[in-house]
Amino acid sequence: MAMICTTLGEMGMEIRDLQRNEVSEVSEPWGDTQFSSSTMPQKQNPEPSEWLTGLARLARGFSASLSEIQTQHERDISRVAPEFYGIPNLFLHTAVAVKSATRIFSGLQVHKERMMKNLMEHGGLIMAESVKLGLAEKSKRKVWAHQFVHDIAIEVATKGGDFGDAVMHHKDIKQYLTLADIKALLKPEDYIGTAAEQVANVRVQAQKRRGIVKKSFRKTLGSF
Repeated sequence: MAMICTTLGEMGMEIRDLQRNEVSEVSEPWGDTQFSSSTMPQKQNPEPSEWLTGLARLARGFSASLSEIQTQHERDISRVAPEFYGIPNLFLHTAVAVKSATRIFSGLQVHKERMMKNLMEHGGLIMAESVKLGLAEKSKRKVWAHQFVHDIAIEVATKGGDFGDAVMHHKDIKQYLTLADIKALLKPEDYIGTAAEQVANVRVQAQKRRGIVKKSFRKTLGSF
C-alpha cells in the first residue's frame, strides 16, 4: 500500500510540475465546488495532486513503523501500537489516494499545442538524437554521425537559429538522407519508441490483476 501511494504521489508531483504556468502542458479537472488560490483568484492550484504527495509520505512512515516491529523473547505488546494505528491508516490513505487519482486522471486536461511548443523550444534541438540515429543507420558511420550532429547542434545552441533548417541545408547530409527522411526524423510525434506499446501492455496487465483481486476479495468475504 505504501508503494501504491508512493507511485500515485510521484504522479501527483509530475502533474504539479506540468501544470506550472511556465510549462502548462496538463491541468487537473476543475469543478464548480473548487476554489482558487487563497491569495490569487486567477490561480488554479493542483491541490489534489499535492495531497497525493503528502499521503505517500505518511504511508511510507506507517510502512516503516510496521517493518520495525520487534518482539522480545516469545511475544510482547510493543508491536500493538504500530499495528493498530499503522495498518488501518494505510488502508485509509491508500483508498483516499486511489479515489483522488481516479478523479484526476479521468478528467485530466492535456494541452497538446503547449507540449509541442515546449518540445520545439531552443530551435528544435531536442530532435538531435533522432537525426543522429537516422543518419548513423543510413551512413553506417555511427561515430561520424554523432560528431556531425553534435557540431550542428552546438552551433545552433550558441549562435541561434533552427536545428531542422541547419540540418536540411547542410551539404554533407544530403548524400545519406533525403529531404523527406530529414523531415520525418524531425517530428517529435514519430520519435516515441515503444511508449505506446508499453502503456497498452500495462493496461492489459492492470486489468488482469484487477480481476484477480476482485475474485480474491469475494472469496475472502465468503469465508467469514
